[in-house]
Amino acid sequence: MEVIPKLKLVKGYYYAKIKGKNTYLGKDKENAKKKLHQLVGIALIADSNANQPRCYMKTVEEIMLLYYEENAKYYVNQAPLRCTTREIACMFPDTLAIEFTASELEEYQLALADRRLSRSTIKDRVSMIKNIYRWAAKRKLLPVSAWQELLPVENLKRGRTNAKESKKIPPVDRKTLGRTLKYADPMIRDMALVQLYGGMRPSEMTSMRPCDIARQKSGVWVYVPEHHKTENKGKERIIYLGPKAQVLLLKYIEKLGWESKKYIFSPREAQRERVARLRAARKSKVQPSQRGRRACYKDKPLRYFADHYDKDSYSKAIKRAIQRAGVEHWTPYQLRHSAGTLARKIAGLDGAQAFLGHCDANTTEIYAELDSAKAIKIAMQIG
Repeated sequence: MEVIPKLKLVKGYYYAKIKGKNTYLGKDKENAKKKLHQLVGIALIADSNANQPRCYMKTVEEIMLLYYEENAKYYVNQAPLRCTTREIACMFPDTLAIEFTASELEEYQLALADRRLSRSTIKDRVSMIKNIYRWAAKRKLLPVSAWQELLPVENLKRGRTNAKESKKIPPVDRKTLGRTLKYADPMIRDMALVQLYGGMRPSEMTSMRPCDIARQKSGVWVYVPEHHKTENKGKERIIYLGPKAQVLLLKYIEKLGWESKKYIFSPREAQRERVARLRAARKSKVQPSQRGRRACYKDKPLRYFADHYDKDSYSKAIKRAIQRAGVEHWTPYQLRHSAGTLARKIAGLDGAQAFLGHCDANTTEIYAELDSAKAIKIAMQIG
């Protein structure tokens, strides 16, 4: 169908021949014209889809699901991918993937801005959708033109939409940190200090295991996380731990053993210690019924507590301590900024980059060795 059929009038009714069939469009001429254009447009889309290979007839929802099932395991943090694929699938559930164009992507972009997400978050999500379409084109699930159709979509400009601007993350105030840690549980207090002394990300600190830590003759401990943020880029993350961090970690590692693959910081163990402290501080006598109940559950694990903290449970524990202390809100990630600020004062910008693991991909091996020496020096001074 290449031309719009002529509108005909018979006995007061308008009709047109669409794909060989007479289609009646009503008595009003203007409404009949509008209906005719709509029906012709639908017919044209149906014809173009009929010419596409059957593998190209997948919906947006199906493409998102296929990508997530195949690639989610390669993401260190799966939450952004899960949110993006779910939102797109909900907004365009029945839309064919080949009909998802730049205008639909911009519609999704503006919807995120109206929800007051930050421009950087929206940029990452839009880029993720483009990458999903590129993956689908490589797998021949979609034509290459479907991916190319999304490439012209630009990032949001500052001040032109409802998207909020990300604020620079400041370091934690020392007095605020000290007051917060007074109201934190002992294990959470140790975790926060180890993170500060090592300049670690929260996820790197919560995933610490004795088997990932090596003791060197120089006196510094080297911690190599099993998983980290930039592992998908082929980068190695090395964290240096000085004397202060070593003292805090040693009491936990001695219980587990240096070859243990168990996590050093465990909510389950923290709950056991909390119950023991409450029991030791109890002034009234324990009733016989409580003794019997305690004996019954003595060998059973605490089923409601995980074997290790993650960044979310760690952040919630810090938040509870902040609320008890009545201080200004801060997040565990700000401890890394505090460590970076202190490292820069001690060894300058290059030393701070080495200590925090901000290595340029083009850095030569000679500079890498120099940076390692700087990082070890900072670790021995800070933590």
